[in-house]
Amino acid sequence: MARMLVMTPSFEDVGKAAIATLAKKLLLDRGIDVMIEDRVLFAHHGHGGPLLSGHLDTVPFDATGWTFPQGEIVNGSLYGRGSVDMKGACAAMIEVAGRCVERDVPVRVALTLDEEYGGMRGAAEVAKLIATDPPPITVIGEPTAMVPMMGERGYHYIQVVTRGRTVHSAIHWKGENAIYGMAKVIEALERYSIENGPGCDMNVSPNIIETPKTTQGNMVPEECRLHLDIRFTGELDMGSVESRIKGIIGEDNGLKFSLERPLNDGSPIYSPPARFKMDAPLMRTVESIIGRRFGEAQYTTEATVYSRTLDNIMIWGPGNPMMAHAVDERILSTDIESYTNDLWNLLKRIVDREQPSNEKEGL
Repeated sequence: MARMLVMTPSFEDVGKAAIATLAKKLLLDRGIDVMIEDRVLFAHHGHGGPLLSGHLDTVPFDATGWTFPQGEIVNGSLYGRGSVDMKGACAAMIEVAGRCVERDVPVRVALTLDEEYGGMRGAAEVAKLIATDPPPITVIGEPTAMVPMMGERGYHYIQVVTRGRTVHSAIHWKGENAIYGMAKVIEALERYSIENGPGCDMNVSPNIIETPKTTQGNMVPEECRLHLDIRFTGELDMGSVESRIKGIIGEDNGLKFSLERPLNDGSPIYSPPARFKMDAPLMRTVESIIGRRFGEAQYTTEATVYSRTLDNIMIWGPGNPMMAHAVDERILSTDIESYTNDLWNLLKRIVDREQPSNEKEGL
């Protein structure tokens, strides 16, 4: 099943209808009712029950540099965009939902189509739908190498803008090249990254650089933009993140730069760090079944949307998170199988814990 999902492209607007059709068929074939089909496939069996949540969309795919074709299984690993982030987990969730139907265990499944690109509105729809009947646990199947996570870093997307003065490039010394200014910005950010390392309270990744006002190769750029993806811990907020960036670049070095916030539906692209609430008995149950202590995710997931209205959320899924978005993204088939079985055991235990004793027969 995971291979079928991986071989169906689903980035931005490419293939989303096809992946939704496939996932809907896989759910219906297992006897699960599908309620919503726009930004998210929301399916359920029985009344209430745990929520299993994953996303079927991926980041864009380019075959350049890949060792094996999409969907190829080599030495037990399934290769392909989305294999680890997170179609492998989605396949496991669909399989577990089928087991729930067979044994009449209540369950809810949300498979969104806009996590990577689109603002996570699908998860928001689901959160609103189930707000009056919250699940005993919500499992977000992002890759965590099977370590349960009870929190995640915040994120903030901003642009650093340097400005100069355009002239004909044949007399470039008469102008002021904005790229030279940006080179100093990049050097400062690289120095910060090297000095502080991945475990610091604010990680900064420059991802896109552009000169949007330069339309020809014989013009000195008057503007240069650098897109930053910033991930940070609970001690920081939007304002302190931006102040730190200004300090790293150096406001007093004479460099002409500014910070701008790109908008999504009129709002900054920002999410605060999240620490999810979970009652102590449930936490002990989860740790006893999984055999791992809770940690904190370095990335941001749809859990940040669910946590606005729901408690008892965890991020937990198969695969190495270092493979997400990477060339040769892959996941071990045995990891998907182990996750499927552990997830099924977890759901049975939690549903049994929630139900009165006279309703437990048959689980």
